[in-house]
Amino acid sequence: MPISTFRRLVAPKKILGLLATILFTVGFWSLSAFAATGDWSALKTADQGGPNVAYVDKESLDSTELAQLRQLTTGEVIQANWRYKLVYAKDETKDSSSSSSSSNPPSTTSTPPSTKDEQVKRTPEGQLPQTGEDTMVMISTLGLVFLGGAFVLVFRRKGRGVKGLVVLLLATGTLSLGTSAVKAYSGTALKGTTLLATGTVITPPTIDGYHYVGVISTASGSVIARYVDTDGQEIADSVTVADGLEVGTTYATEQKVIDGYQFKELATDSAAASGTVTDSTQTVTYVYDKLGTYTLNLSLRLNGWFTVINTGKTDYDGKTIDVFGKIVNADKPVSIAWKGQEITPTKGVDEKGASYLQYDLPIYTSQGVVGEAISGYPTTDEIKENLTITYAGTTYHPDEFVKAYTAVSQRTILEDLTNIPFYSDTESNSNTWSMSYPTAPGNYAATPTTQSVTFVSESFPWSAL
Repeated sequence: MPISTFRRLVAPKKILGLLATILFTVGFWSLSAFAATGDWSALKTADQGGPNVAYVDKESLDSTELAQLRQLTTGEVIQANWRYKLVYAKDETKDSSSSSSSSNPPSTTSTPPSTKDEQVKRTPEGQLPQTGEDTMVMISTLGLVFLGGAFVLVFRRKGRGVKGLVVLLLATGTLSLGTSAVKAYSGTALKGTTLLATGTVITPPTIDGYHYVGVISTASGSVIARYVDTDGQEIADSVTVADGLEVGTTYATEQKVIDGYQFKELATDSAAASGTVTDSTQTVTYVYDKLGTYTLNLSLRLNGWFTVINTGKTDYDGKTIDVFGKIVNADKPVSIAWKGQEITPTKGVDEKGASYLQYDLPIYTSQGVVGEAISGYPTTDEIKENLTITYAGTTYHPDEFVKAYTAVSQRTILEDLTNIPFYSDTESNSNTWSMSYPTAPGNYAATPTTQSVTFVSESFPWSAL
């Protein structure tokens, strides 16, 4: 290796950076190991597909878990929603046994030799050995020291390399935290976790250098929230609120807002909307009513035409005269308003060649439970009161406008256009309009209900005299 390269590798700044990275990683690992005490997250129940059994060293457990240590009952089997830690203690060596015997004089009483397990049993209730907890506290304290040392080295390092070093430290810290989380259950593992099927008799396996001393087990449960209509059909995806959580853990579900539906009640067999996890699967069932929609529209078309017959003139015989287009022009404009707000019309020419103005506007919309009566919609009298039509500078309510327009002498217009005297072959001598108002809408339906207020136009043929 060239000397220059070696000098760059062992430069003081690079050594400081490397040392900071090592300290940071060890510190993160130590703290994450302490945080994992009492953890069961990597173990799943049998009905979740496991693994549901871990094998751990007693010395690595804290006092809380040691207080839960118990003996297996005769023929005890795996429960579908339980997780287990089989706990083992390290075997005593001959050296430790002999030194223990020499340091303690023989007893004058004839009591059988006591094993380490029996000593644990004789420990006053609730005061089990805390060696595991002391170890974890020591490791976490060491982790804090390492982290502090890493930060000191970072801030002593000057120059543009500081940012890069900080990124490197964060990356290594995250990696160390992630690798410690892979195991994700407390206690030093003595062998890999296993899945034992529900109903399997629990038989602690032999582990070299260790002997079985007891089991720690915890029940778990699940909570699922369902969303259904009154027929029991799902109207939204169900949500698993708790999956294999420890019994006693609190949970809360959500009453969703679902388009087209209205919450009614919890089903009679539903679990509570919030509560605590039990050793079973609880289902919270939200029941919703289906909503129907009702809409009332204005759909008004102003037009008017006449078919000319018997004129004897090919230019007019059988042709349609666009009377409305002649009456409603720049000199005599027409407009329609609802509650004082003018409606912008769509202009067009129909299949007869006649002009029209189309006015469309939803004036009422409501939602209600399917089967319930629609209410609150505008009555015919309210529509007549709030709908106004302005023609040639005069404002009318619908019925007044129909009368005013019918009174226009359309015969004069036709005669002026054609220079031919006309008469009607019916009793009416003009085109007529009438308003059509909807009947009572009834009940909300599963499909949207729409009604319209319309103009009805009737046209009569005119004949030449």
